[in-house]
Amino acid sequence: MDAQIPRRFATPAYRQCGGDVAIRVDGQAVAAIEGDTIAAAMASSGLRQFGVDRGRVRAGFCGMGVCMDCIVTVDGRPGQRACLTKVQPGQEIHTKGGAAAGRAGKPLREEHCDVAIVGAGPAGLAAAATLARRGLDVAVLDERPSPGGQYFKPLSPGFVPRKGAAADAQFAAGQALVAETRAAGARLHAGCMVWDITRQAEGYHLFAESEANALHWSARFVILATGAAERPLPVPGWTLPGVMATGAAQTLSRSYRVAPGRRILIAGNGPLNLQLAASLAADGAELVAVAEAAPAPWAAPAADLVALARHGPAQTLRGLGYLGQLWARRVPLHFSTVLLRVHGTDHVEAATLATVDAKGRPVPGSEWTCAVDTVCMGYGFQPNLELQQILGLGMALDQRHHARGTVPDCDAMGRSSLPGLYVAGDCAGIWGADAAQSGGRLAAEALLADREAGKPRPDAAARQWRQDQDRQRAFQEALWRIYRAPPLAHLPEDDAVLCRCEAVPRAEVIVAQSDAAALLADMKRATRCGMGRCQGRLCSANLAACHPEAMQTETRLPAQVPAKPITLDAMASYAALIGDGSSVAPLPAPPPSVGQPLPVPLQADVAVIGGGAIGLCTALAMQESGASVVVIDRDRGRGQASFANAGSLHTQILAYAFPTLEGENVQAALDLLRLQKRSVALWQALAPKLDINIEIAVTGGLVVAETPEDLDKLRRKVMLENAAGADSRLLTAAEAQGFVPHLSSSVMAASYAADEGKINPLLAAPALARLARRNGITILEQAPVQDISREPEGFAIMTARGLVRARRVVNAAGGWAGEIAAMIGETIPVRATPLHMLVSEPAPPLTDLLLAHVSERLTMKQAKAGNMIIGGGWRAVAAADGRLRASAPRLAGNLVTAARVLPPVADLLMLRSWVAVNSGTDGRPILRESGREKGFFHAVTMNGMTLGPAYGRACADLVLGRQADPLRA
Repeated sequence: MDAQIPRRFATPAYRQCGGDVAIRVDGQAVAAIEGDTIAAAMASSGLRQFGVDRGRVRAGFCGMGVCMDCIVTVDGRPGQRACLTKVQPGQEIHTKGGAAAGRAGKPLREEHCDVAIVGAGPAGLAAAATLARRGLDVAVLDERPSPGGQYFKPLSPGFVPRKGAAADAQFAAGQALVAETRAAGARLHAGCMVWDITRQAEGYHLFAESEANALHWSARFVILATGAAERPLPVPGWTLPGVMATGAAQTLSRSYRVAPGRRILIAGNGPLNLQLAASLAADGAELVAVAEAAPAPWAAPAADLVALARHGPAQTLRGLGYLGQLWARRVPLHFSTVLLRVHGTDHVEAATLATVDAKGRPVPGSEWTCAVDTVCMGYGFQPNLELQQILGLGMALDQRHHARGTVPDCDAMGRSSLPGLYVAGDCAGIWGADAAQSGGRLAAEALLADREAGKPRPDAAARQWRQDQDRQRAFQEALWRIYRAPPLAHLPEDDAVLCRCEAVPRAEVIVAQSDAAALLADMKRATRCGMGRCQGRLCSANLAACHPEAMQTETRLPAQVPAKPITLDAMASYAALIGDGSSVAPLPAPPPSVGQPLPVPLQADVAVIGGGAIGLCTALAMQESGASVVVIDRDRGRGQASFANAGSLHTQILAYAFPTLEGENVQAALDLLRLQKRSVALWQALAPKLDINIEIAVTGGLVVAETPEDLDKLRRKVMLENAAGADSRLLTAAEAQGFVPHLSSSVMAASYAADEGKINPLLAAPALARLARRNGITILEQAPVQDISREPEGFAIMTARGLVRARRVVNAAGGWAGEIAAMIGETIPVRATPLHMLVSEPAPPLTDLLLAHVSERLTMKQAKAGNMIIGGGWRAVAAADGRLRASAPRLAGNLVTAARVLPPVADLLMLRSWVAVNSGTDGRPILRESGREKGFFHAVTMNGMTLGPAYGRACADLVLGRQADPLRA
């Protein structure tokens, strides 16, 4: 930052009361004030950069812990958000990593309450005060350093108003609400981040992290008041240091008295930008311009202006006051004007804007460029719904122009689709802070009524808050009619970065969207948008804006556990809550929507049911022999098993699944090793024929042992594998560390197979499907099979999209193969278990090899992008809507094992989990013709990702009569 930029505002209204604090950032002394966050202290010293990721200089954007671009290592603790972490004397802060402290994990603390409220903003505090006054034990959990939320933005304890200075009404209102909540007896837990929530028979369990503890809360009722985050407009250059959200600039200036910059441009839509501009101007900042995307408010219809004043006279006067202050200080105001581009190399240097017409198109000749060092951007809000999605709440689509997006499907009082779970405030829909307070009190009244069901209760309070909320919503509706901006989704140019974390430009997203990516999740898999540290919070809306069809049904990527990125430090202690792990989630039901009906029945020589690796590879092998093939898939061809797994290519047995390495199942696994070796070679041969790099890497694999018992088992494993025709070699600890230098000293030995490796299933799945289509294979997606019947010339397969006729049928439906077999009256012993995988943030090179453990459930590899992918057969659970999700304690157990084997994993942020279905049989793999219907074949096995090409060829040999027992050929 330029040395001329004033670092702290010096105004008559406030004075410093906190002591000076000395910290060090990347070895540089930085002066801070007691009560500062690290981000505020850095900004006050002109430090805006937080390292470099994927060639992009990382700089804080949101100021509220959403973008994750301000993460730092603090006194050896990695993954700390600078915008939420308070300074302490003598702190050592590293923006580029730094040495980690190697902790074993925070102590676990169990907590109980009647009502847990997540979020200490207007809605959460209002609900807490109402409930605590009625005698309930209420705990409010919020990740911010102090209560008040993004709206009230409490003043840092390092500053106080000067004697005689006029009180800031917004500060005063926030202080009053916090005081009311405390006086009522509610417990306020600041700096407490909730990262998972589950529903149990007795209520809800919440998993959270504070500075000192891992927290496990149990509560009979929960109110989610998680608020909203600002929505960016992803123009070229918006990732540069010096571009920040309007709310981030407000936090710096209002809470910490830090100037966001020297020459400031504010661009966006809505009155929040005017409030920021008026506040900065009053503090003496130089405002180059304020650009509002909507037309001038005084040009609005008179009826809307009258409605605004009638429903919100005080708010209307405040808004007029902002405009008056800006006019008085001669701040340039530009209406119907939008930001087009931010210029600069490693920081903001200038910005280009233009006037837009009613359709949001730049008016020719209206572009202008101004020299600035700071751009504050505020183009609306979107609800924070991660916990709501993880729980499986029903969702609806908010159709309002300024707030279009997904919202929880709740009644007028905030009751959700789950009993005992309520939603309040802006996360239930963007209606503003006043409506959020009323919504919080309404949710509290609804909770009390449900708790005291059958008891007469006066409803005067509920009527009052409902009337207040209706009035405030009427005000908001009038306000956003006045500030209605034209559509802007088409503005970003192709070189604009849509996903900050993964540096994905809009051009890549458009290509993926045109390549049959029908859902946001498809586009995520194809482009990596949403796979970074922010978990899609910033780019979901950007992604949806590129796909008008998807916008009709979904506007955000689905959330996954953890709801916020966390490290082993936060998770380790939860491993004690795993239990016996015996519960198994049900397989997901068929998708709720199906594709368009077939205009006429399809006919083929062979119908393959199942579009995973084995199904597609079988289809390709059949087609090579001249057969016409239709592949029928219940979903969109992404697969629930082989193409949703972690991408391991195994040529050693997963010994952790066999405690004694004895019995028929072990022998079955050993018998498949030759086929697995052949299949890996076939993958290598197939990869060049695909139209994209599927990131296949055959670099070898290690299976490690840590105890004498492990070592005995490992020796037996190597002996059995070599006897079965594999090439497995026993290594000493030193030899293993020669392959993977970061291996733990706890590793006593390892077995090594040179032909193990990895593949990217997110790329392999669509690439294989495209190859199949290019080869003339028909893939019928979103077509759950409903019935199969025998016909004279073969089989009639009735799908949800219509009829398919085929002379022969291959049942390659994986975990659902038993259901397909039942349609012809046959039973096959299919075992299907949903298992979780866990993925970290990108890391420096840690291992080229596939890693596994001989006795404990662990597989681990490093993807080409640098992420560590961790699995090992840990079972998933089901959310309320039937969607599969990971269990927090089992994730913890998995991560503890991973970090013990490869210690640097402990310092990585865990970004997300996902679930795939592990398909197998009760014994040997199934590849045979039906005993009931000639011409109907079953093809089911475990390790479908590894075995796909070889198993597909073997299946084709069987179906075409070339081999009677192709697995032994």
